[in-house]
Amino acid sequence: MANAAAVSHNFRQDLLHGNHAFGTTASSRTNAARDTFAIALYASTGSITYTNSAYTSSGEGSSSNYTAGGQAVATNNPAVATATSLSTGYWNPGTSVTWSTVTFTGSNAVDLAMLYNSTNGNKAVATFALGTIGQGQQPNAGTFTLTMPANDATNALIRIT
Repeated sequence: MANAAAVSHNFRQDLLHGNHAFGTTASSRTNAARDTFAIALYASTGSITYTNSAYTSSGEGSSSNYTAGGQAVATNNPAVATATSLSTGYWNPGTSVTWSTVTFTGSNAVDLAMLYNSTNGNKAVATFALGTIGQGQQPNAGTFTLTMPANDATNALIRIT
């Protein structure tokens, strides 16, 4: 089975249980602090799909300047809800995520990124394709950057309508 971009099947239920705090506070939880989220990269030979309920190192990319688990994302953007005819809640990491001098070539080429909640049991949020699934990105001792989209109701990384 190949990697697949999707929302984790547990994410919807986790939201209803209050397991993710994307905003500046989590008013309904005992711990009202915002959660920390991370992004991990997966090799195109992996089998990460919507059924993954949490971060896993299985199938993760490997490079001398890449640490298992990926890296934390800046969460300085608050969660927002729009007041339009079709209300949309959205959230986006504050900045792009960059790895310097990494090599992901051949069978180690990466084609998927997983966003997960590292504060709360490494619960998976969603996976995102890095180009065409199965072909993979192949930086060779280069800088690899995941550029975040605009933080708005149309483009943000997480959008709930």
